[in-house]
Amino acid sequence: MKKTRRLLGLFSILFILFNIYPEKLYAKDNILETELNIMINEYPLKYHKKPIVKNGRILVPLRSIFEAMGIEVNWDPAERAVYAWKDDYFVKVVIDSTLTLRNEEIYELDQSAIIYKNSTYVPLRFIGEAFGGEVIWDELSKTATVRTEFTTTPVIREFSQMDIYIDNILTKSNYKPITYNGIEMIPIEPVLKAMGIKKYMDEENNEIVCIKNNDELRINLTSNVVVLNNQYIYPVNIIFDYQGMLYLPLSLLEQAFKARTVWNSSANKVNIFNKELPFVLPVLSKESIEDAVIPQNAPTPVPKGNTRLMVSDNPENLNASSIPGETATLWQDAIKEQEDYVEHIVFGYHKNQFDFPVAVGITIENLSKDNDIEIVNPKGVARYTSRDWGIYDVGLKLAELSITDLLPPVLMKDLVVKAGETKVMDYFYVNTANLVSFQHQFVIKKKSGTGNLNYVIRTVVSKKDEIPLESIKTEPLILDPAQRHPRGSWPFARLERELPLYEAGSSQIAYSISNGITDNIFSAETSFGKEYGTVGNIGHYAVINKIKIPVANYTGSSKTIQIRLNPRGGRYGAVVKTNEGYFRVPEMSSKEVTKIIEYSLEDGQEEILEFEISNAGGSSLPIAINIITLEEDNYH
Repeated sequence: MKKTRRLLGLFSILFILFNIYPEKLYAKDNILETELNIMINEYPLKYHKKPIVKNGRILVPLRSIFEAMGIEVNWDPAERAVYAWKDDYFVKVVIDSTLTLRNEEIYELDQSAIIYKNSTYVPLRFIGEAFGGEVIWDELSKTATVRTEFTTTPVIREFSQMDIYIDNILTKSNYKPITYNGIEMIPIEPVLKAMGIKKYMDEENNEIVCIKNNDELRINLTSNVVVLNNQYIYPVNIIFDYQGMLYLPLSLLEQAFKARTVWNSSANKVNIFNKELPFVLPVLSKESIEDAVIPQNAPTPVPKGNTRLMVSDNPENLNASSIPGETATLWQDAIKEQEDYVEHIVFGYHKNQFDFPVAVGITIENLSKDNDIEIVNPKGVARYTSRDWGIYDVGLKLAELSITDLLPPVLMKDLVVKAGETKVMDYFYVNTANLVSFQHQFVIKKKSGTGNLNYVIRTVVSKKDEIPLESIKTEPLILDPAQRHPRGSWPFARLERELPLYEAGSSQIAYSISNGITDNIFSAETSFGKEYGTVGNIGHYAVINKIKIPVANYTGSSKTIQIRLNPRGGRYGAVVKTNEGYFRVPEMSSKEVTKIIEYSLEDGQEEILEFEISNAGGSSLPIAINIITLEEDNYH
């Protein structure tokens, strides 16, 4: 009874003080919203209203933090005061005053409590000290850790009816999204796999390593520190195990992999959209054409270089019919060479038609009993699409990285393949209804020993995570009889040809390349591994074509010659290299052209115009090289 009277007396004193000496400091133009991370003991806190900075002081929303600490909170509109209590602690905070009551003592704030956007805000430090704790501020991570004497239990809410969609495709999993102290969390395994993110365990450092598009995310399971590309990212302490599955914040996918995420609890959906990677090269313009001439087949090209080309595109569709077992070898290239090294390009193009993600990989088996071999300078990339935009989403992006020699390095822990050993050089998770296309370049070099090189490169697929890709050593699948997509291995990957002389002022002329007749160099018959079934690479995928065009002007006046590309079948796209640089050829139809070279010749001048081209895909090749002399009105 005495304690009650004593508290009532203190409330009376405070009421007089609050009303005689109010601090009316609230002004919207003096407030700046800010970002910081708040931890309650070891648990992260999700707040829906941002902290603010006022007069150089950080203020935080009182109710959401107190309630996360298990503190009862009540608002008295008559007094414009907040009452809060837990165990033996009692606090009263009055708006627009620096004076508060904590148990039986008057406590002065370094900044008055205010109402901002209909919420009570108080100085950050008061949050911890009000209930006998402390606030530890980490400037580097912008993290405030509230340490209290009482135990706090995280509030976990399950969303058992909520589904996760990656690029509008349902991810099938028994693990559902949850919230953890209000933080939206998603299960690591099924989501990362469906996003095409590579994941492995770094046992030495006890870290989960996630890789996508050259971004490397490391999650330390001992300290729960998160590092992206060698830089700390925050908040920390947010990876945790729930019912046997590791969960991470949905927002981390935005921070690490630039994904776009939408948590829609009313629709029971979490939507995650992979970031669309930008193109590297500028795009050429295209225009409609009515006067294109019918092309003649270009002269037969000459193979150049000794880089082996392996094309894995059959079966293109991965489904129960083409992949009846749990695993399969899609294609392989067996090498027996006396040379000390061999250069390789591996190109793949496959669509997952299962209703679950599959793993596709490139493996290297060293068949030698005497030699160790080394994978030198491995580079490569995979591109994915769930849309019917293969040329735009994957073809053009691979072609531009290949022709410019900008393929990123493939990160491998150990580049040596010992005698009798098999290693995975690279792998990709392919979500259901997704197309993956990949291209890799590397050199296999004899590391030690005296025997010949003897190894096999395979593209493999597995439906089960527990089956290691390096264990798949079956013979290649039979060809898909319904689809004649290319499959084979050839001893070169570059072509070079010279077209007949074109004289300025002559009629328009065109030559078709990738025509399957005069340049069917990558044929089923010339491929290695014919015994397993091969299909020619008529479209010259992963091949660089160099074209030389002799031109001359004997007209008696200057002339301008234009060289254009014109598809002769369906949709088409490519990347070209000219004297002016590298360019993307836009996706075109047979009624469109793209100018790639425009060159002025003086009377009597002779030149050889050159360009290189890498096909990005097309529903029906060939592509015509159209040569025309411009009328004077078109270039003056």
